Amino acid sequence: MIVSKFSETFRKILQLKRINRSLRAVEKAIVEAELELTKQLRDDVPKDIDYYTRWNLGILHHLNVYNGDSELAKNIDRNWFDYMEVQPLPGAIDVLQKLTNQGVKIGIVTNGYESDLEKIIPKLGVGDIFDVLVAADSLGRRKPDPEVFLHAIRELNVPPSATVFVGDEYYTDYVGAEKAGLIPFLLRTKERKKVKSLPAGTNVIRSLPDLLSKLVL
Repeated sequence: MIVSKFSETFRKILQLKRINRSLRAVEKAIVEAELELTKQLRDDVPKDIDYYTRWNLGILHHLNVYNGDSELAKNIDRNWFDYMEVQPLPGAIDVLQKLTNQGVKIGIVTNGYESDLEKIIPKLGVGDIFDVLVAADSLGRRKPDPEVFLHAIRELNVPPSATVFVGDEYYTDYVGAEKAGLIPFLLRTKERKKVKSLPAGTNVIRSLPDLLSKLVL
């Protein structure tokens, strides 16, 4: 439910270090570094500082930015939230408030870290809305592991069959939630269309306000 311009933030920090790369080059490097790190880690969830430093090092490598040690990568991590701009997706706050007014329990399940949520949520001004927050280091597991979703609904004390999960990644969010027995919805934004062909019957919404028309409250 959050828009964060990751590549723009990374590029901005590099520019402050007098390192200039195109936005397209940064975007490509981020994707390549993420794929490599995912293969290396598999299901392991390291400490956040280690994870982000390693990811940053991978991005710098693909950008041909040499640094003899990891100081630049660590510096990017330390200063990240000073430069990252986050904002809710259109209609997100209104949808969350309407659901809250209806007595619906709401939570976040993310592959980010608890330290990320501690910094992002205050920026959005929605801290009182969520009943549970589950991050990668909360359990030492990541989506699409079904246990991540099941842990969240146990904390909410609701059954899987009565729980809706909305995400913008088909395999990570939709398939993971479906395997856990939740009712998944795939948010298809223009920025996140990685899966061109979806299986028949996939629950798709084009915006968060569309979700309200799909729910029976």
